Amino acid sequence: MKRPVRAEDGTYTIQGKKYKELFGSREQVMNGTAYKTEGLLTKENLMYNDRGRIVSKKKYKTAKQEMRLEKYGYGAKKGKFGYVKIGKKNTTLKKKSDSAPLPQKEVGKEVGKELGNERKIKSV
Repeated sequence: MKRPVRAEDGTYTIQGKKYKELFGSREQVMNGTAYKTEGLLTKENLMYNDRGRIVSKKKYKTAKQEMRLEKYGYGAKKGKFGYVKIGKKNTTLKKKSDSAPLPQKEVGKEVGKELGNERKIKSV
């Protein structure tokens, strides 16, 4: 396509429509003040997503198909809002319950002797 020429009134006429600018932001393209973005996206190539942001239709479609969150273990869980990590079990509780309690040592003079902490009293 040949680059459009600016008319006398300072606008570009492309396919019967007038635009103030040839290139602009995504918002300007969606509002109709610019014909396309710097990345050559026209109004037909753009859309509003669920959050109200202007995104590329092509990129939006491929991102939905990739299902990246599901690949990394995230998904919808009953009773939770949004996507949460699924399938990871809490291993700390299992470790604590599996290990047997350690035998308690009796506190007294014998304990000190076992550890080598016995004191020798010198007679004066």
